[in-house]
Formats: sequence, structure tokens, C-alpha cells
Amino acid sequence: MAGYALGSLVTGAFGTVPDLLLLPHLTDTLGVAAGISGLLVPVPKAWGVLVNPLAGRISDRRGSRRPFLLVAGLVPGVFAAASAAPFAGGSASAAYLAPRIARTPTTRPSPARMQ
Repeated sequence: MAGYALGSLVTGAFGTVPDLLLLPHLTDTLGVAAGISGLLVPVPKAWGVLVNPLAGRISDRRGSRRPFLLVAGLVPGVFAAASAAPFAGGSASAAYLAPRIARTPTTRPSPARMQ
């Protein structure tokens, strides 16, 4: 039982700690206004609650998940290359980070769907 609980603890920390550290980084390092940075964390999570079921339904109806996986594999590389050129701060940083934060994993797929 302790091993199972430890795995859940690590998974919870993986999902929570980046959000806790993101706000000071946005305000102190990138110079994003506190109100905007406060919205950059919960709004993408709410977006995921609305969009993920729709994306799952589309994926289930298409049959093959290969195109989705190929695109999902290329997009992080594009974002990583784009992040090599930092912005001066402020709204440009907020506009750049919003879609990146929106695509952070907030849910785990069930093993039955990973076929």
C-alpha cells in the first residue's frame, strides 16, 4: 500500500509543483503582470477540461491515432526551438507562454485507451 501511495504522491507533485513555481517565475523573471500571470495557470486547465473530451471523441471516431501522435511529437520540438529566443518580458512573454501552458499534461490517459 505504501508503494502505491508513493506513486500517487510523485504524480501529484509532478502536476502541482510546476504551477506553484510558474507564478513567481512569470512575475519576477519575465516581468508579466501579476493579474495576467494569475490567469495563465487556471485558464489553460479549464480549457483542457473542455477540449480534452472533444479531442478524445474525435480521436475515437477516426480510428487511427497515428496522425495525432505524429503532430503531438513535432509540436514540442517547435516550441523548444522557439523558446531559445527569450522575449524582453511583459505581454509578449505572456502571449508566448499561454499556449505552452495550455498544452501541459493535466490528465493521464487510461491504459485501456493506449492501444
